Amino acid sequence: MVMRANLFPVLCVPVFLLSITVSSDDSKQQRFVYSNDTENECLKNGVYKGVCKTVQECPELLHKDSKLLNENNCGFKGIIPLVCCPESIIPREGCGRRSITTTRIIGGRISDVGAWPWMVAIFLKSKYAEYLYCGGSLITQKHVITASHCVFESTNLLEPSDLLVRLGEHDLTSDDDNASPIDRSVKIIKHHEKYVARTFENDIAILTLDKPVKFTERIHPVCLPFIELRHENLIDRHAFITGWGKTSYSGKYSDKLREAQVLISDQKQCNKDYQGIVNLTKVYMCAGYDFGGIDACLGDSGGPLMLPAGKDSLFYLVGIVSFGKNCASPNYLGVYTRITEFLDWIRINAT
Repeated sequence: MVMRANLFPVLCVPVFLLSITVSSDDSKQQRFVYSNDTENECLKNGVYKGVCKTVQECPELLHKDSKLLNENNCGFKGIIPLVCCPESIIPREGCGRRSITTTRIIGGRISDVGAWPWMVAIFLKSKYAEYLYCGGSLITQKHVITASHCVFESTNLLEPSDLLVRLGEHDLTSDDDNASPIDRSVKIIKHHEKYVARTFENDIAILTLDKPVKFTERIHPVCLPFIELRHENLIDRHAFITGWGKTSYSGKYSDKLREAQVLISDQKQCNKDYQGIVNLTKVYMCAGYDFGGIDACLGDSGGPLMLPAGKDSLFYLVGIVSFGKNCASPNYLGVYTRITEFLDWIRINAT
């Protein structure tokens, strides 16, 4: 048995109260070592893993338990432990910007052209045509987040060649809408390995595009809540949803991109509403109105639930449209995948 010595039993990095331990063997041979070429790069078994930083400088490991911090320890800065912070291609800057002034939305309405630059239309190809299947959100130059159920047809996992992704779109039926959409094929589909189709648990997937997208004013990524909103209580905030889905359960799909606002709800009440249907754990979140009338609907699946945050009011993806009871039914809110529960999964799979 390896004895562990607590190097800093009360190491106070004021907000975090870290306690980093290292085994007696590890003191002779660290799990992570510095690269010879770049002092702050850290390697594991000779493979580049990230950059050696203090934990305060690493959002991916911030607020993690001491065991994970120990596993990622790569040295010290004075008496402050350093961690190997994983490199991420997910942008932290230049995301979530809108050229349209954000105003409160009453009911649902057609959005302005270019209002949601990260909004993605996902088409399912058939022998003779493509038809709208789901929505999604651009998070990097080559990655789109959507719902796991959007990469299945019935119980069959789709092939990348079955899907087409369109960015910068507004009116699906017109080339004269002042939009300049671009299409991308899908190279890789990665759905959550613990996705449960019956309950929509872990309803998240990442599509890797065949080639990168050049960011423009009308095509760029939404922000992810690695820092902003990550540990905040979102209940009673009015979040935004967008999509080309049906305007009612028995209605038609919308040709033009629509937008609405929904109220993020208390999970306990939502769980009561869905009692006997599904047990809503922390990986879900609910939003809508008890009186119904405003909701995502068929065709909106995989699309974003968003909130503005920070001094610049940048938009952050906080949820993914997952499921509901029909559409906008009274006393049944829409259910979304809670993004903050999947940030590590996203970082690992968006590579």
